[in-house]
Amino acid sequence: MNYKLAIISILFLLNFSVFAEEKNLKFRGINPDDNKQTISIDQEMLDIKKFNNVIDEYKVLKSSSKFVGEKFKEGPLFRGGVYSEFVQSVPLIYNEEKKVIGAGAVVDKEGIILTNWHVVDKAKNLHVWFKPESGKKWQDTDSYQAEVLAVDEKKDLALIKIHGAQKLKPIPIGNSEKDIQVGDEVHAIGHPENLYWSYSKGTVSAKRENHKWAYEKSKHEANLIQIQNPISAGSSGGPLISESKKLIGINTANQGTGQNLNFAVAVEEGLALIRNPQKKTNTNANTNKAKTKKTFDKTHDSNKNGKIDTWYDDTNKNGKIDVAYLDENEDGKIDGILVDEDENGKWETLIQDTNGNGKMDIAWIDEDQDGKEDVVGYDYNEDGKWDKFKEV
Repeated sequence: MNYKLAIISILFLLNFSVFAEEKNLKFRGINPDDNKQTISIDQEMLDIKKFNNVIDEYKVLKSSSKFVGEKFKEGPLFRGGVYSEFVQSVPLIYNEEKKVIGAGAVVDKEGIILTNWHVVDKAKNLHVWFKPESGKKWQDTDSYQAEVLAVDEKKDLALIKIHGAQKLKPIPIGNSEKDIQVGDEVHAIGHPENLYWSYSKGTVSAKRENHKWAYEKSKHEANLIQIQNPISAGSSGGPLISESKKLIGINTANQGTGQNLNFAVAVEEGLALIRNPQKKTNTNANTNKAKTKKTFDKTHDSNKNGKIDTWYDDTNKNGKIDVAYLDENEDGKIDGILVDEDENGKWETLIQDTNGNGKMDIAWIDEDQDGKEDVVGYDYNEDGKWDKFKEV
């Protein structure tokens, strides 16, 4: 679909590849006509607060990325072995609410990650990064918003999912009963004490069935693997990998009263989550498709073809236009929304429905309000939450 819009007041024209389709985009200016029109519109599109959160979510991610990225230092390049084979299968996970960094293990190429419950507990904003390629700066690395699919608090395990990541390599799932014995060597990858993507090799010290442990405000019980691999803050959720290159545990905790007493939850304890993830109900999903009639006092025909394609609104009734609804292809359906949150006459966000199903799936942000897009956001699964932001 090509957007060919007349110049109104703020115009820029850039070509971007969006969802493998070439588009010409622009932020439309504020230049309404005094032509009233009543149209049919989805009720949810009138809830402008949900569209204002695009910038809010991006600001949270930007702050988190800066905080996490300040500690990133590129390590040496390893060739061969468990580390080089699986380091890109171990994400860095940041819990914005608890200011906690943890690790995870990719278990499905569709973006499913196994980690610890205490890494994701109470998270409203859960950000995920993968190790930057050699020579690549942290700020050029893609980041993802994660959703929590399922948790098993008792066993201290959680399953999360990201959308839009390409070429993910799952770690093959093993069996701690069959794949390892006491005395076998095992491998761990994580982010101990903010030393991102660290590797350690140790030995299985014991297998502990129905072992109990506790944190400050929670108690847990699961089958554990006692290991000599060091476990520190930031290691939690990372994979424990056997010599046969299989995932046999999730690195979880240490016993501070002794030396070198470290534990991983046996991978079998997470199989129920992996095989039957009970996705949490997403209250932000675009499920309300009820139609309503709305009268707009200000409208515009941007391409002068006799069809109104822009409807302006003053949502807080203070005399300043802060939203514009667009029908770019003039098929009678709203397919774009412009938002001027601070009401200074400059649009900060253009949100679009690119596939015509009534759900907004891409957002363009003009962060410095210079009339040019700075950031693009994607909602791949159209659940109302932005999965990924990327500077353009």
